[in-house]
Formats: sequence, structure tokens, C-alpha cells
Amino acid sequence: MGLSIDKINPEKISSTSGMEIVNVNHAGTIYFVQHKVKEVGATEEMNDQLEKRSHYGIAVDITGSSNEQHLIATHFDLYIRNSTDYTTQVMIQHKTDEWNYYLRVDKVGKIPYEEILAFYLPEHYADYLKSNLIQNVFNPLCRSNGGPTWSSILNCQSFTRTSINYLGYEFPSSVRITSDCIPTMMDFYLQTSLMKEKATEQTNELSKK
Repeated sequence: MGLSIDKINPEKISSTSGMEIVNVNHAGTIYFVQHKVKEVGATEEMNDQLEKRSHYGIAVDITGSSNEQHLIATHFDLYIRNSTDYTTQVMIQHKTDEWNYYLRVDKVGKIPYEEILAFYLPEHYADYLKSNLIQNVFNPLCRSNGGPTWSSILNCQSFTRTSINYLGYEFPSSVRITSDCIPTMMDFYLQTSLMKEKATEQTNELSKK
């Protein structure tokens, strides 16, 4: 469920500054994105299982800049901030990718242009939306989870689905949320991974002495 290495200690997120409205008719389009997860040497069946646990995110083309070749949007993702305790945080990144960079991209809705226009700069709306998602999606998930630790309740898939629902749209019905099916297994997997990570960290510390 998005537990590949790119979810841990992500590189510095690029700025959203310099955004300009390109197409009023498409500005505010909301997308569900599913990232590709492939392992070198893995069988087709293994990759299929990996895809079910792949990273989900929400992307908003605030400026209407996307075209036939590229998805140009601001991404709102839940990432693991700390690899030793799986503490999570909401990250924002404005970027350009080819459509086939993702396993799946679904248009799920559109933010009214008037809401974006209420802000003098599109990047200010992006910051406003991030704050709203933290307050109305991330924080309630943390309360249900008893904290900000990645789990079967709080993860990139549940964050993405809840964010889309909060914005007033339907999460793609054909997309499965892994933790809905096997929450107990998910929690066990996280606990095992965390114990292994801590054991490795302790071993490394001892070797330095």
C-alpha cells in the first residue's frame, strides 16, 4: 500500500510558485492517480500484487495546463516522514509528467473556477487546499487512528479516497483499497517492518562503537 522506498524520506518538494492560469475551462480538474510499482525480475503475478499495494494520490490541475502529452498538476500525497516509526505527513508538489508515467489516471471532478479565482495567485489556492485537506481529511484520519502513524486506517490509499470524497466527488468504484480487505494483515505487516527497521538501526549503531 505505497510502502516502496520512494514513500520514505522523499526528496525536497518543488515549489508551487510561478503557476499561471492557462485554460479556464480545465482549471481545477481533479484526478485520481495510481503510481506504477515494478520490481526487477518479478513475475507478472508478483507485479499484480504490488500494484494492488501501489501508491495512490490526488492531483489537481489548478491552472488548466495539462495537454495531450502531459499531466501538469499539483499533487497532494500522504508520505511516510520517518522510516523508524512510520510517522506520516501531507506533501504538496507541482510537477509535469507524461500520462503513462502513472499506472492509472482518472478524472474524478472539477473545482469551480470561481474558488480558484478568489485567490490572486494559483499557488495560494494550492496552499489553501493543502491546509483544508490537512484539517478536514488528515486530522480526522489521525484521530480515528490514534495518531499520525501509517496503518490500515491512515495510509496513502485511505487519504486519497477521503480527500476525493471531501471535495464532493466519488472515488473510482473499480479501484480497490487494500486496507478495506485485509486491515489486520496490513497492521501486522507494518509492525513487522517497523521491528525490522529498528533492529537494523540498532545493529548499525552498535557497529559504529
